[in-house]
Amino acid sequence: MIQLGRILHIFNWNIYYMIFIWGIGFYFVSCTSGKLKEKGLITIGTVKEINRSGNKGSSYSVEYNYIVNEKLYEGKGGISSLSPALRRALIGKHFPVIYLPENETESYILITAFDFSLFGKEYPDSLKWIEKNRE
Repeated sequence: MIQLGRILHIFNWNIYYMIFIWGIGFYFVSCTSGKLKEKGLITIGTVKEINRSGNKGSSYSVEYNYIVNEKLYEGKGGISSLSPALRRALIGKHFPVIYLPENETESYILITAFDFSLFGKEYPDSLKWIEKNRE
């Protein structure tokens, strides 16, 4: 019984720790998103690579390049629900990237309607083919 109690105690602390870490991560992401929405400028980026995030699920990481003041930057973001054909189709394509002028490394690539809505931008007709082909 003592071992079971100790295991439950450790498990409870791990849950609190995970919630705490998640909360800090959410805070920093929301602060960055807020700054990008308020002060962000738009440039064009190119999708380099799309890989699955983690072992399961429908989340993917998107690696992209963009240029600001003749300097090349690399960014990484997330996207979900992509068919294999759509993942292949996005590589090499150009999309708007929002970045902070005071810190050009803080950026977000705008691919889906949800991405555009995060920053109060209208989703262009030229990208609606993506929404039609998502899983």
